[in-house]
Amino acid sequence: MQPVESLVAEVGSRWRQRGLQLTPSASQSALRDFESRFRVQCPDDFSTYLLTLGGMPEGTWDEHLIRFWPLAEIRPAAPRDGPDYFVFADWSISAHEYAIRLSTPARSDVALIGGPKPRSLAPTFATFLTMYLSHPAALFI
Repeated sequence: MQPVESLVAEVGSRWRQRGLQLTPSASQSALRDFESRFRVQCPDDFSTYLLTLGGMPEGTWDEHLIRFWPLAEIRPAAPRDGPDYFVFADWSISAHEYAIRLSTPARSDVALIGGPKPRSLAPTFATFLTMYLSHPAALFI
């Protein structure tokens, strides 16, 4: 698998080539505040993404109708989806959402939520980005 820095650069390049607007990347202090407020630890791959790209403003999405959220919008998933998941992106104006497990540093899987229970998509955020870049159809219900 590619290093996360390379994956994030490729995602950013793809978005810019398609003319997508991006929000400013998160600052180290904003990331620390987020982790402190929610008492979580973001895995390195997810932190790298947030500190490098930042996400998309409201009303912006990619060619697959996926919108990656800026740090200020990332929030805990609904209680039915489990207390450990935090939503970081959505598909088709939240028809379903993508969430990363942050409460347990040893487990940082990414799941599709919005159905009866979370469906694991990738064991890490870097793996999720790899799927997003190479096989986006695998990210849908």
